[in-house]
Amino acid sequence: MSNSTTPKLTQFPPEVCEAIGSYVYRLVDPRNGETFYVGKGTGNRIFQHALGALTSDEASGSLKTERIRAILAEGLEVLSIVHKYGMDDATALAVEAALIDAYPGLTNLVKGHAVDFSVTSATQILQRYTAEKVVYHHAVIEILVRFVGVGPALYDQTRFAWKLSPKSAEACDYIFAVRNGIVREVYKADRWVPANDPALGALAEESLAKRWAFIGAPAPEDIRALYVGKSVERREPGAANPIRYRSPANNTVSGVCAH
Repeated sequence: MSNSTTPKLTQFPPEVCEAIGSYVYRLVDPRNGETFYVGKGTGNRIFQHALGALTSDEASGSLKTERIRAILAEGLEVLSIVHKYGMDDATALAVEAALIDAYPGLTNLVKGHAVDFSVTSATQILQRYTAEKVVYHHAVIEILVRFVGVGPALYDQTRFAWKLSPKSAEACDYIFAVRNGIVREVYKADRWVPANDPALGALAEESLAKRWAFIGAPAPEDIRALYVGKSVERREPGAANPIRYRSPANNTVSGVCAH
């Protein structure tokens, strides 16, 4: 056990940074062997999380930062694992997304850059490429979700917590929960609130104050019948933004909801 809260290795020398190119890494909690963060980077990115947790003046931060501080407070070191290196940026993004799927319960705020092409079953792949295409009769937000739950679990995945313009979001009629290109549920937002709003109950997170979430309910049955189980336009591999606005006027992607 180390007697210092400072990581022993804090940077790679320049020649190593140049040699390894883009890489994907995991941060592991030495207390239980659990991977709690997956990331992609170049240079010394792998070390910046622990160093940032040590030097930040914030009393609290993200779940990742709080986990790192707890590890260091016990005189231990975060285990930094380079999972694969020597990749171009596009390949590293795909590897990162695959690893995020493989490790549930991560503290990542952004769940990878290829969510629309992530882990799925053979049946879901068949559904995705054979399902009837959506025809947009309303202005909607499509939100990519990582896991298809039911009821409250899917609702919470869909509504929390996103970087978006609340003005643009409020202009939309409905919100789609999309997984592997298929509309899994449709919601109607009563209102959008900051992700730290007490109205969100246990979901509220102070470190996510600049993100947004909605409070609402499943759409009426006639609206759900129009969209649930139908396929949306595929996203390109590596697409980073899990939010997409769709307009009924031209049936194409737009930057905001439009009627």
